[in-house]
Amino acid sequence: SHARRKFVEVVKITSSNGIASEFVEIVKPLYHLEDKMKKLQVSNKVRKKWRQKEAWPRLKKLKHWLNKQKPVVLPASKLGKAISYTKISP
Repeated sequence: SHARRKFVEVVKITSSNGIASEFVEIVKPLYHLEDKMKKLQVSNKVRKKWRQKEAWPRLKKLKHWLNKQKPVVLPASKLGKAISYTKISP
């Protein structure tokens, strides 16, 4: 949620249809999954399985997408800093 917050800050000061807003849209399903698991009060074992099945593939795509955005964004900009802050393990 820390990384998402940085992108939301960028959306507030830039256009609502840029890279930052695209990031926010891409991660929405991940937040929906977490909300669903919380509401259903699933066990940690089930959480792990759902994350591996549903979240991990999205995170891998997100990592690839972020790597494609990096070269076209100024590193010192708020967006560049948000992208650099967002670390997704392999």
